[in-house]
Amino acid sequence: MWKNRLGYILAFSGCMILLFAYSRPFMLYSVVLLMTLAVAMYLFLRRDIRSIETVLTIAPAVKEGQEVFLSVDISSEHFFHAAGYVMAELEIRNEMFDTVEHRKFLMSLSGRRNHFEIPAETDFCGETCIECQNIWIFDLFKLFRAGGKKPRAIRTVVYPETMDIRVELDKNMAGAPQEEGMIQNRKGNDLSEIFDIREYVPGDDIRSIHWKLSSKTDTLILKEASDPSHYNVVILPDFGRKQLGETVSAREVNAAVGIGVAVGQQFIMKGVPFCIAFPGPNGLHLTEIRNKSDYQKMLTQWLACRIQDNGGDGLKYFATGHMEKYFTRLLILSAGKYDQNLSLLDGKISITVLNAVQDSTTVNASKNGTCQIVEIPADNKKDTYRIIC
Repeated sequence: MWKNRLGYILAFSGCMILLFAYSRPFMLYSVVLLMTLAVAMYLFLRRDIRSIETVLTIAPAVKEGQEVFLSVDISSEHFFHAAGYVMAELEIRNEMFDTVEHRKFLMSLSGRRNHFEIPAETDFCGETCIECQNIWIFDLFKLFRAGGKKPRAIRTVVYPETMDIRVELDKNMAGAPQEEGMIQNRKGNDLSEIFDIREYVPGDDIRSIHWKLSSKTDTLILKEASDPSHYNVVILPDFGRKQLGETVSAREVNAAVGIGVAVGQQFIMKGVPFCIAFPGPNGLHLTEIRNKSDYQKMLTQWLACRIQDNGGDGLKYFATGHMEKYFTRLLILSAGKYDQNLSLLDGKISITVLNAVQDSTTVNASKNGTCQIVEIPADNKKDTYRIIC
């Protein structure tokens, strides 16, 4: 805009110099015309912005890598007298990766209704918030600008590209053998039991607390129906932006989320309820998944959660909270090079690490005691993988 203003000022100054030098009538007319034009542009622009409305729309859900467009609709109650251009300053924030991108777009106006489509990137999965920081309306000659009404922020969810993963449950699903020959704590297999009790874990429904029994033991005790498969499996998304001090690529994180989505779908199809533990700043947040409705709610919540800074923090929360007492199988989702210490939980719970790695074309698996690590190529999403857990 400053170039247009500079050119206009130079033209006006040139006319003034010629007017004083030669005193020609047409020079006077030129000076008056330039002054009148500038004043008219300013006044008409202030009038136009009062009736301009801007609306942003985008598809509510898209797939990773899918071509999607952000629609910008600009309309007015009357024809524009001076408004010729609109500049939108957008802030695009990915809630999962905690990244912020600023973009500017200049659009030319014609007529009362204008529709523009701006390509949007879908390289990062997760919930994305698009907010318009400023709307600037320019006159036809780009001499003046004025702020318009900002549209409301919009959101879209970028789902990861699904992977074809077949999950099979082994016989150790109901309990992992302990060194003493005992089976670790879990719900009973007798469906005639009225209810089961256990200690309270952060994230549980407080309405299920047995207050009378809790007052006698000085410990929060939960009462719930006996369900042999209720707390057998817990999925722990334990990837982060960094792993062992190295930055994890977006492709690996997207693949790790896609693996978790595919595994969860398999559990729902097989009728196996499970829990998912979301790492947070102060510990793990448990969410229980019993049916498709719970699964969809969980998926929306997951894609809006900010991933942890360092991979492996979730496992530390799990171990220090002794949460292995409430589950028989731990599925860890990881991305990048995996080198966490699993020996603290070896023999206490069966652990399967599903690790998404880049620059690999084959599946690599290793097992030590009750812990196994399966490396899955992050780029081969069209292959079929069979996971036993």
